[in-house]
Amino acid sequence: MQMVTGVRAFFGTPFFAVLITMLLFWTSYREIAQIFKWLTLVLFAYVITAFLARPDGAAVARATFLPHIEWTKSYIAVLVRILGTTISPYLFFWQAAQEVEGDRDHGKMTVAQRRGSTNKELRIAKRDVITSMLLSNLVMYFRILTTAATLHAHGTRIIETAKQAAEVLRPLAGPDAY
Repeated sequence: MQMVTGVRAFFGTPFFAVLITMLLFWTSYREIAQIFKWLTLVLFAYVITAFLARPDGAAVARATFLPHIEWTKSYIAVLVRILGTTISPYLFFWQAAQEVEGDRDHGKMTVAQRRGSTNKELRIAKRDVITSMLLSNLVMYFRILTTAATLHAHGTRIIETAKQAAEVLRPLAGPDAY
């Protein structure tokens, strides 16, 4: 928000904390989850930008299917960061909370009522998890590709700020990328 509004994060962070807290009191968890689901659509800007940046298709295919692996400290650190943000314990707790909220929406209010699942419920849960995993990994792939095709291709090797990271979207958003 600091990049968009110019207001320091020192002020913006408490504002959003209060906003989310108010939403928790005056709306349902389900409504908040829906809002955040729709907000994630903005991440598809990375997919669009990857094509607008016009990376070398042959090089992209080669690097995708025959990745260059190094047994260096920095390479392993990046690999651990990618896995850590992809397979976050938070996501497991969030998924479990979503399942409980879904059960409550279907009238299962007690733990005893929520015990066991029908085959249909398991199929729906499996479909949701697989779809979410595929989409999140697709976006992650295009974030990496877009960063390589924009910042890395122009010599930026170290990204230390959100503003630098937002510059990846410059081919899509122009000078107002951030």
